[in-house]
This record gives sequence, structure tokens and C-alpha cells, in this order.
Amino acid sequence: MRNRINILIIGYGSIGKRHAKILSNQKFTKKIFIYSKNNNHNFKKIKKIDKFNLENIDYVIIANRTREHYRTLKKLNGILKNVTILVEKPLFDKNNKPIPLKNEVFVGYNMRYNPIINYIKKKFKKKNIKKISISSHSNLKFWRKNLNYSQSDSARKKSGVLHDYSHEIDFLNWVFGRLKEKFVLHKKISNLKIKGKDTFIFIGYIKNILIQIDFNFFSKQNIRSIKIDQKNSSFEFDLVNKIIKKFTDKKKYITKIKKFSRDSVYLKMHKDILFSKKKMACTYKEGLYVNNFLSKF
Repeated sequence: MRNRINILIIGYGSIGKRHAKILSNQKFTKKIFIYSKNNNHNFKKIKKIDKFNLENIDYVIIANRTREHYRTLKKLNGILKNVTILVEKPLFDKNNKPIPLKNEVFVGYNMRYNPIINYIKKKFKKKNIKKISISSHSNLKFWRKNLNYSQSDSARKKSGVLHDYSHEIDFLNWVFGRLKEKFVLHKKISNLKIKGKDTFIFIGYIKNILIQIDFNFFSKQNIRSIKIDQKNSSFEFDLVNKIIKKFTDKKKYITKIKKFSRDSVYLKMHKDILFSKKKMACTYKEGLYVNNFLSKF
């Protein structure tokens, strides 16, 4: 890859705008191109996805609607060869037939670059853990200021709370292993004006570790936490307030993580994908596993 690179972003909604903003400020970025119906920007516009328009592109970010990911990736894979492609999460909106790749493809599970998630991956050994509890609660009404929640992708029948919190499913698979379910509740129980499901309750295992998952996006509380119980200690990781709590029989320890921004986590992901030899990023194969998990329910 060249020292300075040309980047194509497909889709210019909220996440496409975030990628463009972050990458436009980097020394390694030569030029950013946008393919979108939204022309309200100052980047170079591409009107058609074809071999002629993509011949100088080094890095592609697929950030359009999830239901368009599969068709977009398949088309790009037919035009490009040996180019790095990032597909925003989740990979697809249903269990599609895998695409035989001619390019290096990653999935945008940027939570892997959160310092708290990195701490968990380095600190914990599977054999010492008895239980992992994950709670992610929020209110869809307040997610996006410039869009009515009922018109968002999250409101669609094939989307919903499990797709939006699939970061947590990727985290569990990446750090601990594959999930096996014993009980699942996945349905709409709130008064939100959406077609998708707003509640996901899961009880199961990763090997001998008991796993409990609780997602919803109708809560009045904003919670994103991971609790890990070991034989002699318990931990609570608060991803909203960036706090780690450790509990033993006698003491309680509280550690505040050094401040980091959401943009800094995205930038770490981009730099890792583009420049690291041993990458942390979610691979296409790992993204397919998460996608298959989402499609089961």
C-alpha cells in the first residue's frame, strides 16, 4: 500500500460522515471519495461504482444501509483485487452465501479497540471464570438527533436490538469463544413505533462459562456493562462511564480509565487494518460467525 492512500466511503449517513471526518485529518490520507445519494459534503464525489472510478482506490469503507452490504461487497469484489475493504457492522442483514474473496475484508467491530475490552482480553483466562453477564440498555428515541427513530435502520423488521448490540457478540467470540444457547427471548415488548425486536435475553455457555446477556433499547437508563465472576473475585466493567470495579470478600477497588474518545477508537481500528502486520480487527470469517448468530434468532 502507498504511503498516502485514496479512500472510498460508500454511504454518507452518520457513520459514513464519522469515518470521513476522522480520516480526512490523517497524514496518511491522500484523498477521500464519497459514493452516496447525499451530496452535502466537500469530498470528491463518485457517481458510479466501476473499474474506471476505482482504479486508484486503496481502501474502501462500506457504510451504507446494512441491507445493502452484501450486494455492495459482492460488486466491489468483482471489480477490485488485493484491496483492503472495511464493512460496517453487522456484516449483512441476513445469512447470505459467503462471497469468495479476492480482497482483504474486515468488519467494523471497533469496540475491540476500547481500552476496557483490551484489558479484559489480556487479563482474563477462560479457566478461571465462572460467569459473564452483559447488560446493554438504552433508548432508541434518543440515538440520532437528525432522524426520527421510527425511520432508522434499527427500526426495521430485519434489524433491531440484537443487530445494534452485535459488538457484544463479537467481543464474546473474540475473547472467550463460541456461544451455545440454553434459553433465548427475542421479541418486541415496548411501545416503540418500530417493526424490529427491542429485547434480547440469552442464557447459555461458552465451554464451562455461564453466559447471561440482556439487551434492550427502550430503557430510561443508558447502560453498557460487562460483569465477570471468578472464584475469588468479581469485576464490573462500565463502558459508559469508563470505570473498572473489582470486588473481593474484603475490599472494593475502583479504577477510572484514562479518557478516550469514540473517534480515537475508530482511528485505532483504521490504523490497525491499514498498517499492522498482526491485526486485531474482526476478519470476514469472524464477521460471518456473528452474522450467523444474529440470523438464528
